[in-house]
Amino acid sequence: FPSHDNDTKTYGSTGAFPVSFTINTNQNCPAVFQDTVLVNPFPVINSITAADVCQGTPSNFIQNSSVPPVNGSVVNAYQWNFGGGNTSTQSNPSFSYSNPGTYVVNLTVSTNYGCSTSSSGQAIVNPNPVISSMVVGDVCLGNSSSFSATAFVSPANGSVLSGSNWNLGDGNQTAQTNFSHTYANAGQYTTTLTFTSNNGCSSSQTFTTHVNPNPVISSASVITVCQEAFSPFTSSASVQNINGAVISGYQWDFGDGNQGTGSNPNHVYTNYGNYAWSVLVTTNHGCSDVFNGNTTVLPKPQALFTLADHCRGTLMPIINNSSIGSGSIVSTQWTTSNGMSSTMQVPSLYFQNAGNYAVTLILTSGLGCKDTLTQNVVVTDLINSNFSPYLLTTNTVHFLPDTLDPYLNYFWDFGDGTYSYDINPQKLFFFPGLYTVCLTITDNGCSSTTCNQVQLNVAGGLDLAENRKTSILS
Repeated sequence: FPSHDNDTKTYGSTGAFPVSFTINTNQNCPAVFQDTVLVNPFPVINSITAADVCQGTPSNFIQNSSVPPVNGSVVNAYQWNFGGGNTSTQSNPSFSYSNPGTYVVNLTVSTNYGCSTSSSGQAIVNPNPVISSMVVGDVCLGNSSSFSATAFVSPANGSVLSGSNWNLGDGNQTAQTNFSHTYANAGQYTTTLTFTSNNGCSSSQTFTTHVNPNPVISSASVITVCQEAFSPFTSSASVQNINGAVISGYQWDFGDGNQGTGSNPNHVYTNYGNYAWSVLVTTNHGCSDVFNGNTTVLPKPQALFTLADHCRGTLMPIINNSSIGSGSIVSTQWTTSNGMSSTMQVPSLYFQNAGNYAVTLILTSGLGCKDTLTQNVVVTDLINSNFSPYLLTTNTVHFLPDTLDPYLNYFWDFGDGTYSYDINPQKLFFFPGLYTVCLTITDNGCSSTTCNQVQLNVAGGLDLAENRKTSILS
């Protein structure tokens, strides 16, 4: 060493070096101090590695560092700096980056003698694909389920979508993202869609699709009935208790332009003939089954007759306009409320007493269909239409009926071609002679007529001894 009190020395190698320091006086009395200088090696960072990872996956850092064992040197401290104030003192730490990208990582390695070395490495975090939409439709068994999905990936580190896989939950899978698939059985199916990038990163999303059961109509029927009668429709249907399925409605089409609901409705066909009907059974999921059938509606006789009010003791005025659209009427039965009956098409019935009566007609066809019609009739008592003539002047006669009622209709025929509608008219005869004078009184369609012969004398006056009375009922 140079002869200085304080000095420095740079050693070109590591090791333990003996050092002596001699102090000499002016009397040449030396003093010697001896020591050993240790020159320690720096650690060496041979490598810093981290495998490429996908977003959300920790980066595992592996460092390879060493130090020559000179003077017992060993590496005993690590200081990692991941950026953003994130550090670690582990030898091989893990760290998760929030976002994709390429990150610079610094490492400082120190020995037990405080010697340190720094180096840097990088971590590559690749983006995961993002599934932006995923649609799976619920369907009824037998129909195709529609699947569709879209996805994208950030272009960081050159990432692009490279593939997809859709697990359909029934043992089938596909690489398609827009397609249809038909499931063999009803139930719930968990489908999983996975998109993969060229850097091996992937994202998955799960969706449950429901394949709902269809109802099953085991039977539906209607009995043959006559026209205008109730047709009782019946049906039996069920559905599997899958996905909470229940039968929610019945929709009937009776084939005549009319519809109905319910499992067992009644319907009246107004016309006879053959009808094609159907019933549609639906569930709360909108799944359905349909049953088609045919029924024959038999023609029914149409009872129709007109009946006028009339006088007692006269033939009941009936006009029978009954008919049947097809086939024949094999039975005609008339009855009245006073116990009369007839099987004639137009009966000959007489009411002996005045009053209100019900007349009923029952028709039966060759196929056993029936129709009944009841109408009321008023039978009026006979009116006394007799009258008496009274001479007022030489040729003027006053006619006075035995029945005076302003609510009755009067018609006088004086036998000389003249008439009157008065109740008690006065008649001037211009010539003597024998006249047949008739009075007709009408009440509710019932008429009574009386005709009297009136002899008018030459000198004027009535020949009462020659008057003749004749009553005519109509």
